[in-house]
Amino acid sequence: SQVVGEHHLGPKTYYPLKPIPSQLLITDFIKGKSPQPAAYSEYKNDLAKALRDLHHIQVSPLPKGVNLCERARASLYNVKALGPFLSELNVFEKIENGLLKYPFQYGLVHEDLNTLNAFYEDHEFLFIDWANGGFGDQMGDVANLTLEFGLDDNQSLEFLKLYLEDKKLTPKIKAQ
Repeated sequence: SQVVGEHHLGPKTYYPLKPIPSQLLITDFIKGKSPQPAAYSEYKNDLAKALRDLHHIQVSPLPKGVNLCERARASLYNVKALGPFLSELNVFEKIENGLLKYPFQYGLVHEDLNTLNAFYEDHEFLFIDWANGGFGDQMGDVANLTLEFGLDDNQSLEFLKLYLEDKKLTPKIKAQ
């Protein structure tokens, strides 16, 4: 939530007990209202832009050069060495090959975008409740948002087009 606040897509976050870890989170007051699904046509462009801006925030959760599949495979080999718990790794290899074919857009994600976690005022969105947020597939955020905001099929397709406007896509996605 602190990173998002620094990019003006969420409230500024304060951690009053630094450097002592705390369960307490204090933020700036948020002006605005939860967006109502019935008013989607009034805020759809602003919502798509806010989500696109959120997904453009650069984060570095892993050291450069780290490959999650290689790390997982190494961990599985270690488990296999402990005994017959995992007799074959070909299941993991099938999963990895499937994932490599899918055009993931990895980056900062919210993971719980719904009308109660968004505030809208003056054509700007702020997102709150980052308990599930982190690093993941950004298209999951898009899909979840279309469900949670109650968009029908036509609105969902329209939102996806608005979200993808001016978005820097990987060559893998452009090719499909």
